[in-house]
Amino acid sequence: DLQEHLHNAIYWKHQKTKEAWKDHVSKTHVRWSELLRLPYFNLIRFLVVDPMHNLFLGLSHWIVKRIWIDKGKITKSDLEIMEIRAKMIKPPADLGRIPCKISTGEGFSGFTADQWKLFIMIYATLIMWDLLDSVDREILANFVKACYLLVSRIIDEEKL
Repeated sequence: DLQEHLHNAIYWKHQKTKEAWKDHVSKTHVRWSELLRLPYFNLIRFLVVDPMHNLFLGLSHWIVKRIWIDKGKITKSDLEIMEIRAKMIKPPADLGRIPCKISTGEGFSGFTADQWKLFIMIYATLIMWDLLDSVDREILANFVKACYLLVSRIIDEEKL
C-alpha cells in the first residue's frame, strides 16, 4: 500500500538514532528516499523486480531443491531421467543450453541464474511434468507463468 509505505518512510526519516533506524527497518523494511518527494513517484507501482536473483537463483532453486528434491518428490532416478530428456532438447543457439549435470551431486549442481532461467522457462515443464503430482504440476505451471510475466519488459494490467 503506497500510503502505508509513505507513512513508514516518513516515520523512519524522523528517527533520531541509528538504532531506531535499524529497528524500524527490521520491522517494516522501509527507509526514506528523496524520490518520495516527487509527486508522481509511486514506489509500489514503479518497483523493479530483479528476476535473475529473486526468481532464478532464489525461488527456482528453492522450489526445485527444497520442495521437490529434499522432500523426496523428485528422486535421484528422476533426476537422471530429467538429464536424459534435457540432452534431447535442442534449443536455438542464442538461448544457450543448461549444463548436463542435473543429476550431479544433490541435483542441479552449480547452476547459474541464466541456467536456472533457461531451465524454468523452457526445460522444466517438458522434462518434469509426468514426474510431478497434480499439486506440484500446478506449482510449476503457476511459477512458469509468473516468471514469464516478471521477465517481460513491460507488464500491462491486462497481462496481470
